[in-house]
Amino acid sequence: MIELNIKHQIFTSFGSKFLEVSEMIEKGSFIHISGDSGIGKTTFFKILAGIITPDFGFIKVNNSILLDTENRIVLPAQKRNISIMFQNYALFPNMTVKQNIAFAQKDKNPDIIDYYLEKFNLKILENPLPKGIVLNVNIPKLKKEEIKGIKVCRQAHAKWEESFDERVNPHGKKYYWLTGYFNNIDQDENADENALADGYISVVPVKFDLTAHEYLQELGEVLNG
Repeated sequence: MIELNIKHQIFTSFGSKFLEVSEMIEKGSFIHISGDSGIGKTTFFKILAGIITPDFGFIKVNNSILLDTENRIVLPAQKRNISIMFQNYALFPNMTVKQNIAFAQKDKNPDIIDYYLEKFNLKILENPLPKGIVLNVNIPKLKKEEIKGIKVCRQAHAKWEESFDERVNPHGKKYYWLTGYFNNIDQDENADENALADGYISVVPVKFDLTAHEYLQELGEVLNG
């Protein structure tokens, strides 16, 4: 359960505005936030993650208070156990690349990153990736001795199951909150989600070309036959 009550002044192309959020988010919910550019979506997530301290705010996750400006409680970002994916490349400027990668680990131990970075770098230098191929690498939140190894995987067949909750905001107006849960329907041990859950570092070779090449000829025959 996440309890939010935030008020923060932001400056947009429309002038000065107040970002106001008052919400209770149930455990396991999938939340989608949308709105015009500059309305405060990114600012909201940065407040939640602890990167920005709002003018007024209260954030409680289960029994832990992350933010309470009235009582001068501001838990640092690195202690909130909250991940945020930035819209652009964003690293902690006071950290090395290795330290940025290690930040997500349970024990924040750079040694585990040293070991696997060296292993990946040597292997890839000896065997360069084909043109257009990149690696999607995910490391489980485990200690070094708990990681079973590296597993080359395919992307799991999984999706977000979405639903809408009808709610009422503090002003008495009805709105609909997009929620849901992540549904992994893939039982194959070689799928990345399952490899991670089993304690392996998952490595998925991916490419940007989404064309179904195996269907090109058949589709041409259907449309031009």
